[in-house]
Amino acid sequence: MSGRQRRVEQRKRTLLAARVVFNNRSSVIDCTVRDLSPSGARLVFGHPFPLPAQFELEIPSKGRVLCCSLQWSAGVSCGVHFLASGSLTGNDATL
Repeated sequence: MSGRQRRVEQRKRTLLAARVVFNNRSSVIDCTVRDLSPSGARLVFGHPFPLPAQFELEIPSKGRVLCCSLQWSAGVSCGVHFLASGSLTGNDATL
């Protein structure tokens, strides 16, 4: 089954600068949020990076910090699911 078939919520295309933060905030990787839904996002990096199973996603232009779990990773892209405490609601999902 493809990712599109498994997706429950519609994604919005975005081009938001963001940062993946982990390792007690001592590791930071710049990325771009390319797709966004209330429950997750697709991130794109400049180079492939090994990511931990869980991390924070900072979107400075929107003043958001979201707790995420890694769902898939392929080359310079990955898909994340927002953990319940960090889910986007309402207009946030259409940033």
